[in-house]
Amino acid sequence: MFLNTIRVKVFAYFFLSSAFIIGIYGLVTYNLTVADLNDEMQQRLLTAGSFIISSITPEETAFLHLKGRIYEKYEGILGGFREKTGLNNIMIIGTGNKALLSLLDEPEHVIYLDNEEIEQAFLGDSTASVLYAGPGGKRFKTVYMPIKGKDGVDAVLALEASAIFTEKITKYIQSIAIAGTVILAAAFVIALLVSRGVSRSINLLKKKTEAIARRDFDETIEVKGEEEIRALAGTIESMKNELKEYINNREKLATAGEFAAGVAHEIRNSLGVLSGHAELIKEKANDEKTAKHADEIVKKTIKMSGFLNNFLLYTRDFVPEMQEVDAELFFEELFKSLEPSVQECVVIEKPAKKTVIKGDTYLLQKALYNIILNGYQAQGKEKRRIVMAASQAGGGNTEITVTDNGEGIDPRFKDKIFHPFFTGRKDGTGMGLAITYRIITEIHGGEIKADSEKGKGTVVTIRLKK
Repeated sequence: MFLNTIRVKVFAYFFLSSAFIIGIYGLVTYNLTVADLNDEMQQRLLTAGSFIISSITPEETAFLHLKGRIYEKYEGILGGFREKTGLNNIMIIGTGNKALLSLLDEPEHVIYLDNEEIEQAFLGDSTASVLYAGPGGKRFKTVYMPIKGKDGVDAVLALEASAIFTEKITKYIQSIAIAGTVILAAAFVIALLVSRGVSRSINLLKKKTEAIARRDFDETIEVKGEEEIRALAGTIESMKNELKEYINNREKLATAGEFAAGVAHEIRNSLGVLSGHAELIKEKANDEKTAKHADEIVKKTIKMSGFLNNFLLYTRDFVPEMQEVDAELFFEELFKSLEPSVQECVVIEKPAKKTVIKGDTYLLQKALYNIILNGYQAQGKEKRRIVMAASQAGGGNTEITVTDNGEGIDPRFKDKIFHPFFTGRKDGTGMGLAITYRIITEIHGGEIKADSEKGKGTVVTIRLKK
């Protein structure tokens, strides 16, 4: 819930990215600096050790444990070197890892005599310890160098120094922390300004789109900001102009539709009167020719009335009475409303599991009636077959299919079959499938599509939302 706005996300991403980069930079430079200083200290100790070893006679190290004149000699040499170099301790270690000579007494020196580095030095290799803790919280490092005699390594020289560069490292860390704090503070301010700029542009777009939703098309959408924001503003401006034109045209069409519906209603009433008189003429006609003409008038007025009824049904505003009904019961009621000749061709597939259809039963049956009738009229007189089926689709939606084995839909007309007044039959009105489309999509908020292959029939699929 915290990162639920673009402003907060931009701020958080910018700030956290800066903190991450500073942290990685500090960690890498710290490790590189420590490694460089550690290597430099080790090289200096090895250089000092080489100088000291050059002043030691390997055979004399065997007599150091006696602490006689030889001991005093080397104690003086090593002590003088220690004073000049500032080393913490210099030690000569004999076999068995015993300290033959140490400039510090045992309680004071921190050189460990039981480590692998000493064993490695006795094998002839110069080695160095890692940094280790000593008295007063100081850090120390020791190098171990073999003192080689004629028959091999006679002793090991150990040089211990305090890692004074740790103080430099501490100061470096403090500098990085101060610099990082300053940079993060700057990043905080920049992130705040950037996120505020982005959110300001988006909030302005939000207000303008809300104005469009209220059909307020007078204000021009001009938003300053990033290229993407300006592009979005331009797209919304184009959408606003198109929507304004669409609504204006729709209102004009609505006015024309209301007028046409009024005219159609009056014509239908007049047709009723005309049909009634034609029926009377037919009944009282003395000659066959007059009766035939009267019968033709009746048929034409009935056809025209049917067209007007469909037209008025298409233009009428419905408030659907939504209810849930079992699919089998729904199909049975629809089947009963079909003409006997149509019933002979219709097959109802029983759902594999209980399926519920939610909607206005009357309107949905009207929609399916038109589909079935259209499929019936599109087939030849022999081997007509129309299959109705229903099933529960994903998300609790209901899917209804009507499949026929007719001639199929010409690919040129496939996108027009749901348009008003479009028909492929000479005696068709082009209103049946248009009414079906409006009932499914506009009134019920569902989907309808027709899949067809010329010469192999058509499958009309209806998807109703839960």
